Amino acid sequence: MQERDLNGAAPLTLSRTAGEGAGGRSPAAGEGVCHSAAFGVAAARAGIALDDALLGYLQAFAANLMSAGLRLGLIGQTDGQRILAALEPVIVRATEEAIARDRADFGAATFAVDLASMAHETQYSRLFRS
Repeated sequence: MQERDLNGAAPLTLSRTAGEGAGGRSPAAGEGVCHSAAFGVAAARAGIALDDALLGYLQAFAANLMSAGLRLGLIGQTDGQRILAALEPVIVRATEEAIARDRADFGAATFAVDLASMAHETQYSRLFRS
């Protein structure tokens, strides 16, 4: 795997996590840094290489989805472990492909998910109360 470092992205993200918004202004209510960016900053500060940090992040993401399946009763613990083991090469390949991808190719737009997420906290019934 190609080894790159996360420190190149850290200055902007670090200023945002330190309470300073984009353009040097204070962040507005509800504005913040996404989890993946905060994870990247924490990994960079800890001296973790980009490929190792990304691999760990994707593994944790898969494990969290598996945990949701367990809590819903869709699968048992043994099946969950088997599925995670089967996903290992997929996660490694995704990490390698992400490392090789040009930074300009990254992006996302999940408007429907974002709108649904806004109502999550006010819903009467939720699958996992937090």
